[in-house]
Amino acid sequence: MFGFSAQLNDFSIENMERQVAMYRDIMGNPVPVELPEPAEYDPEGMEAIFEGFDRGDFRALNHTLKHIGQSFTC
Repeated sequence: MFGFSAQLNDFSIENMERQVAMYRDIMGNPVPVELPEPAEYDPEGMEAIFEGFDRGDFRALNHTLKHIGQSFTC
């Protein structure tokens, strides 16, 4: 909707035809999508969250220190 409303500022038949052509090209040749495997659930993680809430501070939780370097890697 926002893309369409942006086109209203400089609407022309040429712009509309270009958008329709791009849409048809994309729909005719969709890019395959691969979904990543879901992350493994860490049952200790929820306990660490509650511990952080209780302390009012999430820094230096044992769970976090134990797992440094294992998260957010590809």
